[in-house]
Parts: sequence; structure tokens; C-alpha cells
Amino acid sequence: MVSFADPWTPREQVVEGDRHGDREERRTLEASREVVAYLAESDTGPQDEQIGGWVGLGQVCRLHREVEYVSGQQAGRTTSEWAYALTSLTSAQADPARLLQVWRGQWQIENGLHHVRDVTLGEDASPIRCGQGPAVFAAVRNTALGLIRLARHSNIAAAQRRYAMYPWEALTLLGITPPS
Repeated sequence: MVSFADPWTPREQVVEGDRHGDREERRTLEASREVVAYLAESDTGPQDEQIGGWVGLGQVCRLHREVEYVSGQQAGRTTSEWAYALTSLTSAQADPARLLQVWRGQWQIENGLHHVRDVTLGEDASPIRCGQGPAVFAAVRNTALGLIRLARHSNIAAAQRRYAMYPWEALTLLGITPPS
């Protein structure tokens, strides 16, 4: 059997680490094409380009995150977790370093969009829960974020406060000019 549990399974890996304040983080990403072949096997034999519903599976990855607290109240504490992923990128298209970069890039999306919608715009706290209301207000929030970003504001919360104080400036983002 070929799997990540087998230490003899061929795999490529990359290790990356950095320090954030009182903690050091290490990430080890392992990628294997051999595990893909293992997943392709079934009782009836190998399947053509489809693996468990995944068409064109290229690699299987696992990421080990280890965080060690080097100072502060949690000094000496270490946490460890494993995460797994499937990708259509082959080893020729993306080596482990590139896969780690793609994996970490997902957090830019989370921090750049979802966090702003949840925290700055209070999306999770919205009392609107019925019918088309949630979708309509999500569209309004996305439009507002898009307009604020088009106006080249780097701080969404500060831009919101500014436009709340000067609503005519907000309307100019929509091309509406104030009456003279």
C-alpha cells in the first residue's frame, strides 16, 4: 500500500519557517504523485483519469504546521496540526515550494475579503436571515467594498467613516454629483 503513512512512499517536500512576535512557525509540505496512483486503484482496477470523482488529480499533499511559543505567557508550548489537499497540478507544473505558496495564498483571500466582510462590515452580525435579503445585502456590501477599493483606499474602516461623515463624497463614487 502506498500512502503518506508509509515512510517509503516517494515524496518531495519543502520546509519553511518564520517568526511572528512570540512564536515560531514551521510548515512542511509534502507532495506525492505515488499516492495519486494508490487512490486510482479500485476493486475493478485503475480508473481512467478519474479518481474518486476527481478528474485529472495531479498530486496529493499534506502540510504539517508546527507552532512553538518562544516567549510570553505561552513560552515552551508547541502546537502541531496536519492538513491534506488534492490538486490537479502535476509535479511538473508545481513543485512543493509552489504548492506551499498557493496554499498560503488562500489566506490572502480570506484576510482580504471574508475578514473585511465579517469584521468591518459586520456581515455575520446582520439580523437579515430570510428570503432574498441576505443575498441582496451581500451584493450591496460587495459593491461598497468594490467602490471603496476602486477609490484606492487602503483602510476600509476609515473609508467607511469618511463616507458616513461626507455622504456626497460616497455618491460621487457612483457618478452622482451633488446639487449646486
